[in-house]
Amino acid sequence: VKGATPVTFVNCLNFGNPENPDVFSQLERAVAGLSYAARILDTPIVGGNVSLYNESEEFHTAIIPTPSIGMVGILEDISTIPPAVFQEEGDIVMMIGETYPEYGGSEYAEIFEIGGAVPQPRETIKTTIDALVKVVGTGKITAASDISRGGLIAALGKMCKHFGAEVNLSGCLDDENELFSESSGRAILTVTPGSLNSVSAVFEDHDVPCAAIGTVGGGALSVTVGDSQLKLSLEAVERSLNMLNESMMA
Repeated sequence: VKGATPVTFVNCLNFGNPENPDVFSQLERAVAGLSYAARILDTPIVGGNVSLYNESEEFHTAIIPTPSIGMVGILEDISTIPPAVFQEEGDIVMMIGETYPEYGGSEYAEIFEIGGAVPQPRETIKTTIDALVKVVGTGKITAASDISRGGLIAALGKMCKHFGAEVNLSGCLDDENELFSESSGRAILTVTPGSLNSVSAVFEDHDVPCAAIGTVGGGALSVTVGDSQLKLSLEAVERSLNMLNESMMA
C-alpha cells in the first residue's frame, strides 16, 4: 500500500516447547504456511530467527504460536507514498480485494465464540500487489492502509485521525460479522472524485476486485451493512484503538 514492490523477507518464529507434539505441529505448519506464501509472492525468505521453549513451568503457560515477518521492498519514487490516514473531506473511499468469513485466530472469534476459517494467502495476491504498486505510483492515491488485524472496521478506524467517513458496505459484505474478517489481500484507499475512474480502471485491468464504498468527511465514522449501522465519534474511535493497542501490549 506504500507503492513498494516486495523483493525479500525474513522471519522470527516464536513458539513453546517443540518437544510437545502440539507445539511441534504448530511450528511445522507455520513454516509450511510461510513457504507457501513465499512461493505465491515469488519472494525468497533470506533469513530469520527461531525462538523456542517460550513457556513458564511455574505458571504452566506458553506463548501462543507467533511467526513474525519483516519484508523489504523497492520503491521507485518516495514522493508518491500515501499517508495512512484520511487527508481531505470529499475524497472517495475504496476497498480493494474480497472479504470472506475468515475469523479464525482472531480476538473477535474468541470473544463471540463464532466459527470461520483461518485467513488464507490468496493465489492472486501477487496480481493485487502489482496493481496497488501501479496505482500508488501514479500519485493519485491520497491515503492507503492495508486491512489486517481487526479487519475492515479496525482499518477504517485507524484512518480516522483527522476526519471521519460515511461508508456503505451493503454490496460488499454478507453481514456485519465480516467487518471483523481478517481476509488477506485487501486494502483501503482514498482518491479524489476526479481520479476514481482512472484508478478503478487499473484494478479492473488486473482483474482485482475494487469498490467505491464511501466518502471522507465529518466528525464520525458511520458504517452501514444491510440493515445494520454503526456510528462512532472520532473520540470513540480513538478510545477503541487505544484499548486495542493496550490489549496487544499486554
